[in-house]
Amino acid sequence: MIIRPFDYTSDADYAAVLTIHNLCQPAFADDVAHWKARDKVRDPKYKYGRFVAEADGRIAGYYLYYQNPYVYHPRKFSIGLDVHPDFRRQGIGSALFDHLLQSLKPFDPLAVKAQTSELDEAGLRFLQKRGFQESNRRWRSSLDVTSFDLSLYAGLEEKLRLQGIEIKTWPELEGDPDRERKLYAVDMESNQDIPEPEPVTPPPLEQYLTDIFGDINYIPEALFIAVHEGRYVGRSSLNGKRARKGELDTDYTGVARAYRGQGIALALKLRGIAYAKAHGYHTITTDNDSINRPMLSINERLGFVKQPATVYFVKLNA
Repeated sequence: MIIRPFDYTSDADYAAVLTIHNLCQPAFADDVAHWKARDKVRDPKYKYGRFVAEADGRIAGYYLYYQNPYVYHPRKFSIGLDVHPDFRRQGIGSALFDHLLQSLKPFDPLAVKAQTSELDEAGLRFLQKRGFQESNRRWRSSLDVTSFDLSLYAGLEEKLRLQGIEIKTWPELEGDPDRERKLYAVDMESNQDIPEPEPVTPPPLEQYLTDIFGDINYIPEALFIAVHEGRYVGRSSLNGKRARKGELDTDYTGVARAYRGQGIALALKLRGIAYAKAHGYHTITTDNDSINRPMLSINERLGFVKQPATVYFVKLNA
């Protein structure tokens, strides 16, 4: 077995790593085109690395480390590590993890964060054995939109309109020359109140815009904005997932502080459900932290069904 850097010019490397990723994390299945597109627009300010393990002439596993612009600290990292089912229990995961720690050593990390499904007993043991402590949990929830009855919520948007609040799609706001900065403002304000184990750090405007509009899964007509007297006061958007046909992922939903409790988030999510139904999608998925009670309540009201939780771990002074 050898461990080497991932070759970003190699279609074979991408295909092999995505195969392993999708086998090990089917709920988060992705495709090569999406990974390639994300790799092309990474901001070098945020450290990132990806390595693969080769055994018997095949890529048997991989690891990656990265820094999240939205919870950024120069000495804190998140990691991912997967081994192909055909190569498990051969020490490859342990070798990859040891190599990963050596790769991070020059950065003098204060903390390393990892995650795995609550159903993955081997993954849980792997992290706990190496000194990781649970920090929080997130649920992925899914909604069957084919059986959703939108008529149960008839009149909600009209009620908001009477208050001067309208919901627009991103293309409908094309005439607003400041729409990108207004979107950034409402997202950064609402983002501050999302329960996170780490302080939220607003990324630069350009990085933020690249993250949204540079994503090949971005759908302009599925980006919904709540507008009041020219101010953007809420946002919800859905992204297509080509690796999971018929599904849409909730990219983000948030409402400005002064406008909460009026049904804006609910109305935005209903717009997304209506879009999904009209365009032949059967499922919408979303992710929420276990302590984000307000958004969990909205999703439960709409009928989203929780899937097994993702357990997040942290290892200090790694």
